[in-house]
Amino acid sequence: MINATHPTIAPTSLDTPACGDLQWTVPGRTAGFWLGGIVLGVGGCILGGCMPYSHPVGVTVSVLWWGLFFGCFGASIGAALGLWAELILDPLPKASQMPTDEEADICALPGAAGLVAGMSTPGGDRVAA
Repeated sequence: MINATHPTIAPTSLDTPACGDLQWTVPGRTAGFWLGGIVLGVGGCILGGCMPYSHPVGVTVSVLWWGLFFGCFGASIGAALGLWAELILDPLPKASQMPTDEEADICALPGAAGLVAGMSTPGGDRVAA
C-alpha cells in the first residue's frame, strides 16, 4: 500500500546507452603490466642464472634479484605502453557522442550535484545547487 503523504520516486534504469558508453573496453594497462612483468621477470631469472657464481646460494640470490629487478622494470614499462595503447585505441568521445544532460543525470552518483554547489565556472558564474 502506498502512503499518500510520502510520494514515491520511480526507479531509473542504468542500462541506458549513455551509461554503457562510459565504460572502458580496452584493458591495456592491466595486460601490459602483467605481460611486461612476466616476460622481463623470466628474462631476469635467466640472466641471474647465467651469472658466474660457484655457490648455489649465490646463484639463487642472483636469480631472485635479477628476476625481481627486471620484473618490476617490465611491469612499469608494460603499464606505460598499455596506457598509451588505451589512449590510441579508445580516444576521448566526440561532442556528438557525449550524453545529454538527462542521460548524464541518470549515470551520476546520488548527491554529486552538491559537490559543485557554490563553485564558480571558468567564466566566473556561480553554480547553483
